[in-house]
Amino acid sequence: MTQVEGKSVVIDRSAEDVWSFMIDIANMPKWEDSHAEWKQISVGPIDVGTTFQSSVRFLGLEVISYLMAPVEVNKTKLSRVTEVHVHGLAKLLQPIQAPLTRWTGGMEANNVKRIVESEH
Repeated sequence: MTQVEGKSVVIDRSAEDVWSFMIDIANMPKWEDSHAEWKQISVGPIDVGTTFQSSVRFLGLEVISYLMAPVEVNKTKLSRVTEVHVHGLAKLLQPIQAPLTRWTGGMEANNVKRIVESEH
């Protein structure tokens, strides 16, 4: 297993605003490029602190997490962390997988930043 953190971005909105945008299923096609499967892994209603896991198959098995952290008043650092589990012939592509995963993670974080900052 390899763990890759994508490029982080600072979004000029609160963590609550970013979280509300990202968990709205209707918004996912606007920012999420990997066509992942999403599931809530914490118990209870969706609120601050709720955790989700998404997974996508691409050059092996990937499990994706998004980290959000307040960095200033009404500013949030967002990054995507991907666990890559490669099997079989996909292992041959492992040297390019980390840079590609880092790049796509940065793209998704930038998509969220662009949309959330423009909508409010």
